[in-house]
Amino acid sequence: MMLRLAAAALMVAAIVNAAGADLPPRFTWLRGANVPRQYISFGEKDVPRPFNTPGSLLMPCSFVRGGNLWTWGGMTYSAAGQGTINAFWVYNASNNMWTWKYGTNTVHQSNQPGGNFGTLFQPAPENIPPARYQCGCWYDSESVELCMFCGRDLAGPSVASSRELVRVSF
Repeated sequence: MMLRLAAAALMVAAIVNAAGADLPPRFTWLRGANVPRQYISFGEKDVPRPFNTPGSLLMPCSFVRGGNLWTWGGMTYSAAGQGTINAFWVYNASNNMWTWKYGTNTVHQSNQPGGNFGTLFQPAPENIPPARYQCGCWYDSESVELCMFCGRDLAGPSVASSRELVRVSF
């Protein structure tokens, strides 16, 4: 019996033999560079292309929706340096491509997290949380909503924790 779990940069296959003993997982490199600090490449919003990549992404909010891996936020790299993003990315395992879906195409440097909360309890398409990394998140497939307890941003030379709770309806 083989169980496959698709992820952004690897696929894990757990194999159980006839006696029921677990064998070690086998990892397959699917996509992404094999060196650290790879730059982000947004491409065109909502258009999957082979060169689109969230780059080296540290501590994003990640979840599975519709069989695809989604990420929001995280710390990444650009030519301008290290920063955080407030963009949604989706990895489609069937075509092995990343797509930038929502948010800004900016790597936010210290104390410039971008974003717009809007009005409390009022959902709107232009609302997008500021750039963050290390968020807690959970996806509810029945209500088709994501909830994020936003984590940290780069605030000047230090790191600041944030406390906002955000709901995203798809």
